[in-house]
Amino acid sequence: MTVQSLVLAVPAGATREQWVTFFEARGVRVWSLCPETAVAEGRLAIEDQQLRWDGEDVLQADAAVVLQGGFMWPLPRVMPDEETWVAFRGQFDVYLRDESESASLWLSALEILTHRLPRVVNPQPVFAHAAMKPWAFDVLRAAGVPVLPQLQSNDEEAVRAFAEAAPGEVLQLPLADDPGPVAWRSAEGLADLDLTRDPVWLQAPAGTESLEIGVVGGRAVTEVPEDLGPALTDLAEALSLGFGTVTFRPGDQGWAVSDFNPAPDVTAWPEAQRTDALEALWHHLE
Repeated sequence: MTVQSLVLAVPAGATREQWVTFFEARGVRVWSLCPETAVAEGRLAIEDQQLRWDGEDVLQADAAVVLQGGFMWPLPRVMPDEETWVAFRGQFDVYLRDESESASLWLSALEILTHRLPRVVNPQPVFAHAAMKPWAFDVLRAAGVPVLPQLQSNDEEAVRAFAEAAPGEVLQLPLADDPGPVAWRSAEGLADLDLTRDPVWLQAPAGTESLEIGVVGGRAVTEVPEDLGPALTDLAEALSLGFGTVTFRPGDQGWAVSDFNPAPDVTAWPEAQRTDALEALWHHLE
């Protein structure tokens, strides 16, 4: 078998080691590219659309590439007006390169892998979608995927109006560069938040239940309600999501997308589901 190639942005530690062990046991060379290490030690070289790690060609056949690191594109600290936001969408790569040397290297490596390799999981566009969720949910709506009503803003009046119009408490989700837990908030509770520095991301589910589903190649790793199959396939196609998780919560018309993650920590999954995901990914790349 020729695997060319797998790109996963995964946390360091046990999750990364599990991917490495799985593929190496099948005779596949695994490259684990860590931008921070690459910058500090000068191990990754990018020249003329070629990637070399410690002098070796990364773009060889029979190799899986694990792009290590929890790095995601940072959101603007204050939500801009619509015109500025539209411009920002189209220039996220420039914005990113201005952030840090390791971030620039991460993006450059991912761009080369995305464009040079015949099959990439996950390609560069999905991380842009993950970093800018308002854009991603616009894309999903246009593709006919059911999504929850939501707002990302630091406008106090808009936040209060959204919360007051919700059927119950609203859900506050963490931003891409601030990985914290989700929290249920009342309109009164939101009034205590400081919105002058950071925007807040809110959703209005019709209930507190949730389903987190592992996805490989547009298909669920485990059994899910039958009516969610088409939504998963459409979401994966719209966002270029080859592997990740999708979270559904109840909306007015049934289950709707609440969030997605192209770099999940699979060590938190039950062992059977983790094994199924690795096997499904292996067959997806065949």
